[in-house]
Amino acid sequence: MHGANRLASNSLLEALVYSHRIAQDLSARPIEPPPEEAWPAAPLPTARGAVAAAVAARAATLLDELRSLMWAEAGIVRSDAGLQHAAERLRELAQEIDELYTRAPASAQLVELRNLALVSRLIVDCARSRLESRGLHFNVDHPEPDDARFLRDSVIVPETPVIPYISGRGPQ
Repeated sequence: MHGANRLASNSLLEALVYSHRIAQDLSARPIEPPPEEAWPAAPLPTARGAVAAAVAARAATLLDELRSLMWAEAGIVRSDAGLQHAAERLRELAQEIDELYTRAPASAQLVELRNLALVSRLIVDCARSRLESRGLHFNVDHPEPDDARFLRDSVIVPETPVIPYISGRGPQ
């Protein structure tokens, strides 16, 4: 046993011995059902609670996709094709997030997701408009800095305003 699992040291053998001893002890005890009051009835889910749980699960999935997309297509090394793909997928994600936002109860998670999607779109739009590589942001299709056209600040104005969330009061 130890030869096949050297990292476990004595742990594997101890687990085997003690689990056997526990099983013997439990099998020697009489089985008594617990009293009724020991197990209170679980509350039935409400329709609102079920919707909120489904929305929270979908929001978490969308957040994971948003993070993966931004890392893969708008990270440190970028390409025109990757940024185009990111822009298209971000439009689709924004539509789905807006649908969730309009039919679900307001939550900090959903507002944060909506704002992250907006910031992601702004980052991708800005990266697509700067056809150069500068600092840590490298575009394989435009490997050199272009001081003549881009040695200036970028100002991007979002098409959708950011809606702040104040805890307990919903979107403002």
